[in-house]
Amino acid sequence: MNSQPGPSRERSPVVTRRKTLTDEQLLALLQESDVDDGDSDFEVDTEESDSEDNFLTEADIPEIRHSISAEHWSSNPVQVPSIPFIGNAGLKVQPKGHEPIDYFDLLVSDDFYNFIVEETNFYAIEVLSLSSEKSRITHWKDLTTTELKVFLGLLYHTGTILLNKLEDYWKQDDLFNIPCFKKHMSRNRFLLILRVLHFSHDAVDPNDRLFKIKSIVEYFNNKMDEVYYPGKNLSIDESMILWRGRLIFRQYIQGKRHKFGIKLYILAEPNGLNLKIMIYTGQKLSQLEQPHSNSHTESVVINLMEGKLYKGHSLYMDNYYNSVN
Repeated sequence: MNSQPGPSRERSPVVTRRKTLTDEQLLALLQESDVDDGDSDFEVDTEESDSEDNFLTEADIPEIRHSISAEHWSSNPVQVPSIPFIGNAGLKVQPKGHEPIDYFDLLVSDDFYNFIVEETNFYAIEVLSLSSEKSRITHWKDLTTTELKVFLGLLYHTGTILLNKLEDYWKQDDLFNIPCFKKHMSRNRFLLILRVLHFSHDAVDPNDRLFKIKSIVEYFNNKMDEVYYPGKNLSIDESMILWRGRLIFRQYIQGKRHKFGIKLYILAEPNGLNLKIMIYTGQKLSQLEQPHSNSHTESVVINLMEGKLYKGHSLYMDNYYNSVN
């Protein structure tokens, strides 16, 4: 029963109930801005409020529709300005000729050959001091630069003519006879050089698992920066070097052709030219991790792109490397 206030009873204050719009209703309103004022049919929530400035109400609909009129909206997408490529792509140093060996010499200098010869001879003496008199190393003669070039040429040639064992390249059987190998170097000498081929005689560094080949990797990366600058498009991805032996940082990647092996992070051009490589060892190396990076993959990208940032490159990579940084 509704009681009427008497002479001695004060009237209760009127609570103002306003119709407010939810986020979904406001979004629908923006999408249907051409609807007339009387056609809006929103379901609204009723909430008690002491202030009229806290909510959007149905009374605000005409003003909102006016603000989103045609003069404020356009069907033409915003054109993002393109970033120009300002790098000077191409060779920084010209070869002496136009033969393949001339381009190879751009990457492999005489200093590099002399370095390998020095390290290999030093290691051969060390192995000789620990070997018996009947060992093949007792017939060792110092390696020369000319002989090293012949050795590397034959070693590369084994990649174009595939046989089961290295010894097969020196067989004299009609089915295996390849004269160029025994013509330039004997089998025993080739296997002996391969046995003592060395790139570092420094003491073992427990904090660096790549100390034996670190100088070779750094030489390649520095030499590529010295003789060549890439084009606009670059790519970062992993590659696998087949290795089934015992190695603490051996990896397994199912999608690769060689599933077991050593994983490399590679910066490359679309034609497949490798510009810089990093070997994954399973540990955080001081030269890899950057102080402003939050993850290992961010450090890989920043390290591989060193010297090529802010040049307008388009860098392609999968979501393994993607991050806001």
